[in-house]
Amino acid sequence: MTLKTRIAADVLNTFLNSDEFADDGTYTPYGGEAQSITGVFTEELSETRDGPDGPYDVRTGRLFISTDATSGIASPAKGDTWTLNGETWTVDEVELQAGSAAELTLILPTRRNVAAEGAQQPIARR
Repeated sequence: MTLKTRIAADVLNTFLNSDEFADDGTYTPYGGEAQSITGVFTEELSETRDGPDGPYDVRTGRLFISTDATSGIASPAKGDTWTLNGETWTVDEVELQAGSAAELTLILPTRRNVAAEGAQQPIARR
């Protein structure tokens, strides 16, 4: 076994293990079938942006997944979604990593509801 194959095995068996660091979630390729996978998710920041329908908040996060066809997503792409704990995040950027893995930048925009301060609703993907 080479160092490269050992590292790839460690990624799958340790980092992407839901008993260790990873979370179980649902990944849906844009226009494709949803599938359950594990990934290491971290929420990063939240900011307010101005849009045509008024201000909206954007939460961002990072998701580390396997690009192995059997245990992960072989071709993650912008527009795909990741659902975790009832929240559906949209893939905004994909950065392929060495050793059959990818790091994805996710966004979760929410529209502000001025009529009910504090109430927010997700913005639907078009």
